[in-house]
Amino acid sequence: LANSLLLFFRLRRLDMRNNSLGTAGSQAIIKSLRCCRRLRYLRIDENKINDIGDVMQSISGNCCHVSRLGLQSNQQPAHNLKSIVSKILVALRNLAQLFYLNLNNTN
Repeated sequence: LANSLLLFFRLRRLDMRNNSLGTAGSQAIIKSLRCCRRLRYLRIDENKINDIGDVMQSISGNCCHVSRLGLQSNQQPAHNLKSIVSKILVALRNLAQLFYLNLNNTN
């Protein structure tokens, strides 16, 4: 799937909610979106992502043009929360066009 996305350089919206991608799968999808410069809307909610910080850093490096991002309902380990928040804050600096971020129910 990730390699197939390279063919969709005109893609504007991608909704991958509730697919059990996990952190590694989400990062593979995100890396493949580098060529999709028109992508503005990305939803990867409910995908069993256990480190939103790592995923946000991948997004900021590969999809910095995204303006709407959904990452809600992903489980975060409580012992790692400070590190995750720190990664999110660093990633947000590179997401200048982002005006909507949904992290609801991300425990």
